[in-house]
Amino acid sequence: MIRSDHCSDEMKERIEGEYPMKKWIGRMAVLLAFVLTLSGSTLAVFGEIPSATKEFYVNDYAGIFSDAWKEELCKAGEQLYDDTTAQLVVLTVDTTDGEDISDYAVETGRKWGIGSKKKNNGVLIVLSVSDRKVWVSVGYGLEGKLPDSKTGRLLDEYAVPSYKDNQFEKGTVELYYALLNEIREEYGLEKITAPRYEKMQPDVDDDEDDEDDGTVWEIALGLVMIVLIMVGAYLLCVMLPVFLIVTVVLVLKGLIMKLSGKDTADYWKKNFNRMSVLHRLFNSLFPLSWILGRGGKSSGGSSGNDDDRDDDYDSYDSGSSGDGGSFGGGGAGRDF
Repeated sequence: MIRSDHCSDEMKERIEGEYPMKKWIGRMAVLLAFVLTLSGSTLAVFGEIPSATKEFYVNDYAGIFSDAWKEELCKAGEQLYDDTTAQLVVLTVDTTDGEDISDYAVETGRKWGIGSKKKNNGVLIVLSVSDRKVWVSVGYGLEGKLPDSKTGRLLDEYAVPSYKDNQFEKGTVELYYALLNEIREEYGLEKITAPRYEKMQPDVDDDEDDEDDGTVWEIALGLVMIVLIMVGAYLLCVMLPVFLIVTVVLVLKGLIMKLSGKDTADYWKKNFNRMSVLHRLFNSLFPLSWILGRGGKSSGGSSGNDDDRDDDYDSYDSGSSGDGGSFGGGGAGRDF
């Protein structure tokens, strides 16, 4: 009995000694899970910021821009920087993965260093296509010219109507030039006339050009076929009969000479060697020979140089970057 009580006391002491340890471990596990969740959320906010592209002024991860408009905006952005040191940048994404687009824009602007480090005069347009949200983040140095209310009005006037119709390129282009002119005005420069927006579809135009080229080639091929048919008909109906008639006449003449006892060796050699036959075949094309100035001679009138020509015939063998600017919370956004 004494032994049993002793065992019970030992067990009780062990349990009481282990319980605080288990309680401490449990609390630490909960705290660790909270920290991991918080850090994971932070990474989601700051870790998914894309890198700036080599064009820098147009970072089209959503693929809304044609090459032509991308080039146009990049030129405008570079010119603005040269004139003012301010930078106006566009970022398009499919989604911000549930993160607040204003935070996403601010962190992107800071990471990329948009605008001058001294003047903090950067502006970033962020368009999240699938989320159907847009935000314009304004650097400290331009918040006086572009307060939140004014930036919101520019969005309402130039971007949102087009975005509602899924014309993302059009809305972004027109918003870009509206903001660009506000920045130019801040630096005492004249506003520029924004190019008239027209949807540029190089792929479609290329296809149409290919179709036009195909039509031209088809017409040309048809004309060639017609010419070949006409030439073939001429050869069969005119040249071949003339050639055969002349050849028959020459053969008959040779036979008559043979029957009359004359030596016809030179006759046959002159009129029926390879060059003579070819020459006669060519001269059967009377109209063509006349045009070329070679017609009018019969094979019987060939000169004595035919043999030399025959011998000759037989011997013949046939990126930009940010400038260190920073951002606060200035800017405005819209859902559409």
